[in-house]
Amino acid sequence: SPHEETLRGVLRSVHIFDLFILANGIYGGLSLGEPAFARSCLEKMSRIESPRRGDKGLFHYQAASVAWFDGDLKKAVGHAELAVRINEESG
Repeated sequence: SPHEETLRGVLRSVHIFDLFILANGIYGGLSLGEPAFARSCLEKMSRIESPRRGDKGLFHYQAASVAWFDGDLKKAVGHAELAVRINEESG
């Protein structure tokens, strides 16, 4: 898809922003009714090993969004609770 081509081009350049680019891909995919694109971004996001706790919180927030979109409310709540806990602990 054109979204995948754009994302591939961006991810080949500056890697410090990968997490945030992928997060926006998830927002866009869900907003535009393209959940497969959002899931692809989430899967790529899950492989980023950042030492920053806020990044882990962002991942769980995004995972909650995808699970909610998919109708898996139990999974969505689990990720949302983790996101909140991580972000509260981060200050």
